[in-house]
Amino acid sequence: MNPTSNGRRRWLPALLLLAVFLLSPDQLFGSAPAGAKVDREARDFFETKVRPLLVENCYSCHGDKQQLSSLRVDSREALMKGGLRGSALVPGDPEQSLIIQAVRHQDLKMPLGRMLADAEIGHLENWVRMGAPWPAGPDVTNEPDFYARLTREHWAFQPVAESDPPQVDHESWSRTPVDRYLLEALRKEGLEPAERAGIRTLARRLSFSLVGLPPGPASVDELLRDPSERGYADFVDRLLDSPQFGEHWARHWMDVVRFAETYGYEWNYIVKGAWRYRDYLIRAFNQDVPYDQLAREHIAGDLLENPRVNVPLGINESATGSAFLLMGEMGHDDCIEFREIRTDVVDDQIDTLTRAFQGLSVACARCHDHKLDPIPIEDYYALYGILNSARPVTSTLDTGGSQSPLMQRLRALKPQIRSELADTWLQQVEEIPDYLLAAQAPVDPTAPAAGAHLQPQRLKRWVQALQKESVDPESFLYPWSTVTCDIGLAPERFGDLWEQAAPEHLKEIRDRQAYNRENFTSLPLSDWYPEGVGLLEAGSEDGEFVLASEGPAAVTG
Repeated sequence: MNPTSNGRRRWLPALLLLAVFLLSPDQLFGSAPAGAKVDREARDFFETKVRPLLVENCYSCHGDKQQLSSLRVDSREALMKGGLRGSALVPGDPEQSLIIQAVRHQDLKMPLGRMLADAEIGHLENWVRMGAPWPAGPDVTNEPDFYARLTREHWAFQPVAESDPPQVDHESWSRTPVDRYLLEALRKEGLEPAERAGIRTLARRLSFSLVGLPPGPASVDELLRDPSERGYADFVDRLLDSPQFGEHWARHWMDVVRFAETYGYEWNYIVKGAWRYRDYLIRAFNQDVPYDQLAREHIAGDLLENPRVNVPLGINESATGSAFLLMGEMGHDDCIEFREIRTDVVDDQIDTLTRAFQGLSVACARCHDHKLDPIPIEDYYALYGILNSARPVTSTLDTGGSQSPLMQRLRALKPQIRSELADTWLQQVEEIPDYLLAAQAPVDPTAPAAGAHLQPQRLKRWVQALQKESVDPESFLYPWSTVTCDIGLAPERFGDLWEQAAPEHLKEIRDRQAYNRENFTSLPLSDWYPEGVGLLEAGSEDGEFVLASEGPAAVTG
């Protein structure tokens, strides 16, 4: 029976539940070494901190090609066995482990000719203190076709294909084809299916699984009144339609993509707008966004030609998804001078991206080809190149719709403002000669003589505007400023210099235009991705005045 009457897709709950219930811990987190289980944290620590140290500093002298002092360090068993000096490893006890003594330069001094950094020695000490976990893996040294064989044989890398459910006895217990797979697995382990749960128990399980909360008494009573398949489907639909469904499953996904509201690194900066990504996830689950769409939005949501738009909120939902790349640790130092800061950020992005959307980590390929998956180091750095070539920016989620009422009001006001400005400017045109002369040969504006009618503040601005060093050669004020700054207001020379300044002014403009044409290329904006609310509107034409957003002035430019 389809648990929902309307056939909607609810992909992530099914995905996560299958991973939890159908896969063993070893299948989820890798096989255990030397009979001891290696959890994911220990495995990751070994693969990112310990194995690269051993490969870079130890394998050349104590690996498969040569074994100085009869010691190999390329496996846990080899370290335990040791060489001419005895065992090199005592799991859990760094003080008694010869490998730790050697890197500390207490007696032996390894590696030859230098000493590891304190942080690297600390990694090895912590690893031994953890019990020296060493995830098991096949020896691929002498098998060049290993990855091709793995791709052919490992179930996780096979293409999706039709599969007939197994034939099992007691088929009446199986209500869906999936049940037959479960029943077959139970039979192989010599187990019998559990007794069918009662209505109240089933309601409680469903509610906790779908919304993370116990069911309300009224909803349970309604299911008790109609325990049929129709009533059960209606009960499931009510849970799926509740806002708590998205809130509950968004929490699981936020764990997958290491969501946090701070960067968690030393000074622990706040991730601005992190709540927008959280709310985006809740809406995505409650709106039943298909998985492939959600994946595209996470990886390249800001580049989609046809983004998913939330019309009521007036925001670009697709662009919000790509914020997941900015979660995780980020250092505050100069990533140009300290390159490891940037490489660690990109490594975290690769690790999270592949865990979330491929179900495996490729972080180990930062230092070496994968041993359990067909992931070569070349693929890691190809992906690294893509992510490292991008830079974090603040994207505008607003589609511009929320600004429409304000824009319409401003457009209606602009003709009125234009008319009033024109009247004011025309009234002041006759005063321009007085201000030009007064700015060049200032008079006391408070005196009753000529210039008394001038406003001090306006005169001050004229003086500032006409200073020779502040006037651009393309400005219409440039000829006047040039002439009067050189000779003042001497009438006997003014006419000749003015006739000379005007052509020079026009020549300067033509020379600049020619230089721009020869040395600059205009980029077609149609090939660009606009950002910002201002670019989402039609924009302003040349010569259009700009309204001031604050202060007493009506116009800023």
